[in-house]
Amino acid sequence: MAVTGPFENRNFRVKWDGRFVAGVSKISGLRWSADVVTMRDGATNVEGTGPGRTKYEPLTLERGVTFDLAFEEWAQQVMGNAPVAGTILKDLVIDLYDPAGSLVVSYKVMQCWPSSYEAMSVLDADGNVMVVERLMLEYATFERDTSVGVPGS
Repeated sequence: MAVTGPFENRNFRVKWDGRFVAGVSKISGLRWSADVVTMRDGATNVEGTGPGRTKYEPLTLERGVTFDLAFEEWAQQVMGNAPVAGTILKDLVIDLYDPAGSLVVSYKVMQCWPSSYEAMSVLDADGNVMVVERLMLEYATFERDTSVGVPGS
């Protein structure tokens, strides 16, 4: 019997430029919020509310520092320190897998660009933690890929 959710949050992969990015171990949530706009009907003097401008929270990707330069190369494009092949905007895919390794949920995050890059976390000679790099992304919108369904159905 196929597992239909809820799913564990530890089996995921991130892809951009058609390839999976090595070692991503943490991703902040995908979140949007809408401003609440108050409207008034002038004829009846009745107030109501409706949705206004939609705002998307930045998406943060985190991983241990590796030999893969994907985070740094993208961030350097924004800084103007690297040649820009095409555009700085990239579409991102976040895939979530069940414990059996089957793809169960996929999100497309569109028109991403780095707004912040941390090349390495704090170093601590007394600590026992991994050196981490972080990439914070702004984006235009996201959507769930509804073509991904229950595995084996």
